[in-house]
Amino acid sequence: MIELKRVVPECNADTLLVELILRQGRAGHRHGITEVAKELQRHDDAVTYRVGLVDTDKFRREHPLVLAFSEHVCDKLADFGILICKIPDTNIHLIRLHPEFESWIWNMAIKYEIQSAEFGIYTFTDLDKACKRNLVREDVGLKAFINAIVQHDSEEIRLLRHWLRKVFEN
Repeated sequence: MIELKRVVPECNADTLLVELILRQGRAGHRHGITEVAKELQRHDDAVTYRVGLVDTDKFRREHPLVLAFSEHVCDKLADFGILICKIPDTNIHLIRLHPEFESWIWNMAIKYEIQSAEFGIYTFTDLDKACKRNLVREDVGLKAFINAIVQHDSEEIRLLRHWLRKVFEN
């Protein structure tokens, strides 16, 4: 399995989502929004396409490295809870899910009538607890639930897939 070093999700659940969407290997997970921004900006080559995935659950005072993503490339917050920003004059992008990942994925399940109980997730609290664990890849129910949402191939997932797959085009 290849490591997708140019795809950097923030939390374990984000990482699982990215890996289920791309089905190409393991994403370069970093813990925390600031760490994602640091990893994306760590390389001198601003031409190489890189993308991070974070959610908006912990945005209080943003780090200057996060504020560098000031150019809005695709604003679908109102429609899909997705905002794609980049550092101007680079190919370094940051995908922001809103609200936090757990609510975002739960809302998608409700919107597209995907029955979480079929995967052993009976309440939002069950989902929240499952997503906070370090071993989300080994949680068969959670993985199947998120995969069912990915397989539904909604506009939200197609938008994420489009921006994530750009790492293979560049």
